[in-house]
Amino acid sequence: MKRLFMLVIVAGMAATSLLAQADGAASPEALLKQVFAALEQKDNAALERLAISPDEFKKFVWPSVTAPPTGTTPEKFYKMYTVSSGVGIADSLKLYGGRKTEVLKVTLDPPRKQAKNYRLLPGAEVSIRDESGQDKTVRMLGGVLEHDGRYKVATYYVRPQSGETTKQ
Repeated sequence: MKRLFMLVIVAGMAATSLLAQADGAASPEALLKQVFAALEQKDNAALERLAISPDEFKKFVWPSVTAPPTGTTPEKFYKMYTVSSGVGIADSLKLYGGRKTEVLKVTLDPPRKQAKNYRLLPGAEVSIRDESGQDKTVRMLGGVLEHDGRYKVATYYVRPQSGETTKQ
C-alpha cells in the first residue's frame, strides 16, 4: 500500500512538471534549464512541449512575419516553421544530447516585436558549463516568446552563422 501511495505521488509530480512545461517557464534561465535537461535526457517530446503552440504562433509570431509567401495561411506557415524548428532540435541533440550541462547565464536579444502583454525575442546567448568543467557561450534558440510573464521557445532553429565560443 505504501508503495502504491509513493507511485501515485511520483506520477502526480511528473504530470505537474509536464503541465508547467506546457505553460512555459517563469524566466529565461528556467526555460533554458528545462531545454538543457530535456537535451540531456534526449527527450524530443519535452523539447516540443517547451515550444509555442499553433495558437501562440498565430497570435504572436505570425503578425511579425514580414513577407509570407503569397496565399500562405498561418496554419500552413506554422507547419513550415515547425519543420525548421525540428532541424534546430536535431542539431541541438547532436551537440548536447546525453550530455550533462549546467546553465550559468542567459542573455536574450532585444525584442523584435513587443506589445502590452508579450515580447518576441529573436535569440538567446547562453553561458554553460559542460560535463568536463569547460565554460562556453553558445547561441541557443532562434527565438523566445514571453507572454503574460511566461517564456516559451519560439523556434529552436538558429541561423548557421551563429556559433559557439569557448571562454578561457
